[in-house]
Amino acid sequence: MNEIYLRRKGKLYVKPGDGGATIEHVAVVQKEAEQLGYVLSDLVATRLSSLSVDDLAHFLRDLLKDLRTLTGANRVHEPLYPGFPQQVMRLSEAELYLNAVRHYLTLRRAPSDDTTKVPLLQGRAPRVIDLGTLEDFERMFTRLVGSKTSLSDQDKADVSWYVRQYRGDVFRLLPASIPFKENLAIVGARLLQHVPGETTDTLLREQVRTATDVLRIAVALADGDVSLAKPTKFGSLKRSHRKFLLDLIERTGEPAEDMLRWSERWKRAGEALHPGDFAERFPKAFAAFAMLRSGPRIRTFDSRIETLLREGAADTAARQLESRPGSFARRLDHVVRTAQEPTAAADAFGRVAAKVSTPVLLQVLTHFKRRGENPLRTFFPKGDAAKVFAVEETRPPLAEGLAQRIVTACESALLSRFAALAPLGKCYVDPELRNHLVPFSQRSASKSLRTLVRGSRLPMPDARFIRLFLWWTNGRSRT
Repeated sequence: MNEIYLRRKGKLYVKPGDGGATIEHVAVVQKEAEQLGYVLSDLVATRLSSLSVDDLAHFLRDLLKDLRTLTGANRVHEPLYPGFPQQVMRLSEAELYLNAVRHYLTLRRAPSDDTTKVPLLQGRAPRVIDLGTLEDFERMFTRLVGSKTSLSDQDKADVSWYVRQYRGDVFRLLPASIPFKENLAIVGARLLQHVPGETTDTLLREQVRTATDVLRIAVALADGDVSLAKPTKFGSLKRSHRKFLLDLIERTGEPAEDMLRWSERWKRAGEALHPGDFAERFPKAFAAFAMLRSGPRIRTFDSRIETLLREGAADTAARQLESRPGSFARRLDHVVRTAQEPTAAADAFGRVAAKVSTPVLLQVLTHFKRRGENPLRTFFPKGDAAKVFAVEETRPPLAEGLAQRIVTACESALLSRFAALAPLGKCYVDPELRNHLVPFSQRSASKSLRTLVRGSRLPMPDARFIRLFLWWTNGRSRT
């Protein structure tokens, strides 16, 4: 638990104990943490003093293990007091040391002059570990699952830990809805694995809307890529899981069109689901799989839009795309630059912009605000690979004022959406945030103490030497 809490929020949860630890014992814990660049807040130190000596020794072992992992000191750190709790600081030394930590570090009384170094931590700025609560720790899970963007691999691992640890009690931590379908897939798969039962089945039946949602759950059960950017190797599934997933497909109405969007992924999933074993019980699901393999191809919504665009009927495509605002937003540039009436097409998008998700609206806004400024177009493909692609900008310019018309529509929709939210109260917005980009996805985020979005800018440190570190693994030369 504390490994997650410490890594994500710099806090620890420590239950009050029955006492027994002395000031010397607490000082040893503080001193060991200092060697790894951390100090414990007064609240943590006070709580540790309520523990027994054995509990404090156990706490120190776990703390050092977590801090070594966070700082990369797994193999090089040697404890100052390897015999703890028998080996401790002297009383006078412990009192002086804890007073110095309290004065210079946790109470923030260090001199403001940058040229004056704090007489602890060899002059380095410490990372303060504060005391947390169980409620705060549990809210992290609720916020992760309720995120409207994708999660990193580390986030997914943390979500899985909560489900395994809390089991049936995890339902009280879940948000009312899970808006992002990739996150629903991760949670749904872990619930099916670790908390099977009617409560899990009911939750998924209420929140699964499309066949693609079911595919993501099947992929998550196979520990695959829930973004569906990469193919998944499906192993054998439990009979209970197969029946339940086919039941979810059956409940989506007419799943065939949606399944065609990911036909190859579904063919591989069908090899694990064996829909023929339940053809009579789930006839629509069975028919959809049969269509994927050998049945007649049906014209999907996307294929109809592609046909209209190829035939030069972008105005008709715009009217049809109003029924699917998300798809409209992603095709907007193509539509407005090929339409006979580009202003009408832009106005059609403006009528449905309020139904587009916030991340997509922000991307559309930025795209049209900066369109044509650079000779290259850069983009990151969907998935967990951190590769950037660049192509020459060959699209013709838009009619004068058209891009601004779309930008205004996006801004209006966003302002209306944010105005309906609860006020934040008095806030201070640091001007330095102008140099930090907003993350729209966490798929490729690495496990680190500090994560920045690609393209963010940071001031260079005022130092004589700057060491750049590259961790190269499994490298192979290419000819």
